[in-house]
Amino acid sequence: QTSAASAATTSYALPVVSGLSGAVVMDTRGNEAVTISGSNFGPAAATATTATITSTVTAMYQNALLRGLAGVAIKALSCAVVVPHVKLVCTSAEGIGHGHRWMVTVGGQQSDWSAHTTSYARPAVAMLALSDGSAPALKTDGSDFVTITGTNFGPAHDDSNATTIASAINASYGGLYEVHGCEVIEAHTRMRCPSAEGVGRNHSWRVTVGDQTSAASAATTSYALPVVSGLSGAVVMDTRGNEAVTISGS
Repeated sequence: QTSAASAATTSYALPVVSGLSGAVVMDTRGNEAVTISGSNFGPAAATATTATITSTVTAMYQNALLRGLAGVAIKALSCAVVVPHVKLVCTSAEGIGHGHRWMVTVGGQQSDWSAHTTSYARPAVAMLALSDGSAPALKTDGSDFVTITGTNFGPAHDDSNATTIASAINASYGGLYEVHGCEVIEAHTRMRCPSAEGVGRNHSWRVTVGDQTSAASAATTSYALPVVSGLSGAVVMDTRGNEAVTISGS
C-alpha cells in the first residue's frame, strides 16, 4: 500500500553557471554552439526518461544595459546536457550586442546570471552604393540613401522589431557626419542609411550595431562636385572690387 503524498517536499539544488566557452564571439545570424559549464544541470539525454528531463533545460542571455534590440533577452534555440550535471551545449539565436550574461533554467529552476559573458561579432563594412545601385556621389543637401553591404548587421527590420532595431543602429562617415534611421534591409548583410548635409570626398564609413562599431570602411563615398549654372548681381564689376556676385548651381 502506498501512502498519500507528503506535505513536506524536497527540491534539487538550483543550477549554477561557472563558465562559458565555444562561440563566445557569435555571428549575428546565430546557430553556433556555446558550451556552459557549471553544476546541477541534471542527467544527460541518454534514455527516454532523461530525455524528458533534459527537454526542460533552457537558457537565455542578455545585457539589459544596451539600447533597443541589443538589450532584450535572447532565448537560445536549444540546449542539451552533454556531460551529466556539469556541462550544457546551447545553440545561439540571431541577435546583436555584447556583454551578454547567461541564465540557465533546469526543471523550472533558474540559475543566477553568469559572471562570464558572450558577445555578437562587431559589424564590418565591405561595400557602399547609392540606393539605386550607382556609385556613391552624394548630394550635398543630404537627400540620398546609402546601401551598405557587410556582415554582422543583425536581423532585418519588420513591423514587429523596427523600433527596437532602429534604436540600436546608426552610422557615421568622414569623421564629421553621424546619421540615424538606418534600416537592415537584408538580414545580417545589408543596411540602408540616410546621408547627411555635407561636403568633401573619400569619406570612410563606420556602422554601429548594438553598441559595437565597425572599423572604418575601405570603400568610401564623396559628395558630388559643385556645378555652376548661372551668375547674377555684379556681372559687370567695378575694378575696385567689393561687389556681390551671386552664383547659382548645385
